[in-house]
Amino acid sequence: MIYVIGSQGYIGSNLMREFPQAIGITRDTKWPEFNEDDVVINCASYFWRGKDINYVSDVESTNVAIPNRLRQANALVIQLSSTAAHAFNKDIVWIMKHHGDLLLRGKAHTIYLPTVYGGINQHKHMFMTALLDHIQIGAPITLECPKETRDIVHISVLIKTIKQIIQGQLSAIEPITLTCGQYVSFETITNIAEGITLG
Repeated sequence: MIYVIGSQGYIGSNLMREFPQAIGITRDTKWPEFNEDDVVINCASYFWRGKDINYVSDVESTNVAIPNRLRQANALVIQLSSTAAHAFNKDIVWIMKHHGDLLLRGKAHTIYLPTVYGGINQHKHMFMTALLDHIQIGAPITLECPKETRDIVHISVLIKTIKQIIQGQLSAIEPITLTCGQYVSFETITNIAEGITLG
């Protein structure tokens, strides 16, 4: 059985669509007993956007406590993280995410993600969502930081990597940095998009 922790989030909901027989786990779900042939994909992350400053306990309960519980799981564990946590950013969110990743070192397949886009339920505040809306329906787009860069990867690449892990094609338990290896500015991406016509 495949379990998706954080199944209602952006990446989690895309995985639930890709694996329709999977069991979704949210904050209100009773923690299941995992079996040896189960796959547990941890997409749960607690971020700061729009949150009050007094959220440290919530960050810890998600970004640290869940990986700590998964250390004991008798299953194949896939931990989704961020290149920001991998770089050990000074923000408390990334510090705790990094700590959770370290708890699973040697136990889980950890995938460090850059900016992921595509699929369903992408957050409206994200650049790629706004850009795609701009292309498809002519919605206005404002680049507040046009020179800022991102390494951007489509969610299909993440799903393909997860499938390779499940199928045993990536058997080594070591972190995977899933990037395209090239940082592109918002301005450049927008200029490229301006030349796209939808057929």
